[in-house]
Amino acid sequence: MDKVKLRIVFYEDKKGVQSYFYLERTEGLRVIKILKILPKLKEWTPISKIAKMINSKNPSTSSAIQKLAGAQFLDVMLPKGRKVIAKKPILLIQKKQFNTRNNLKKQKYLRATVCVKG
Repeated sequence: MDKVKLRIVFYEDKKGVQSYFYLERTEGLRVIKILKILPKLKEWTPISKIAKMINSKNPSTSSAIQKLAGAQFLDVMLPKGRKVIAKKPILLIQKKQFNTRNNLKKQKYLRATVCVKG
């Protein structure tokens, strides 16, 4: 049996799907977890907090959220055909100007906080 792969589609026209890519298994599971908690995110939430909610690391969560940002829909290939999992997941991403937790003298240049809102 073939492994089921999650596909993120970015552009579709009359000819069909033009821009898409497949996610790896672990990344696909991470995206599904993010989609499940997305309705709960009513205010700006840092990626570090989202990573804790889905039991993941910050860089991998950040990568998954960036891939979801411009998606038209997500689908998966089943024996009966393709099934759409999510249509136009609305994901608002905000990168703050500076890191507000930067009060340490040793780590002077920390990355700015990236926040997500559903």
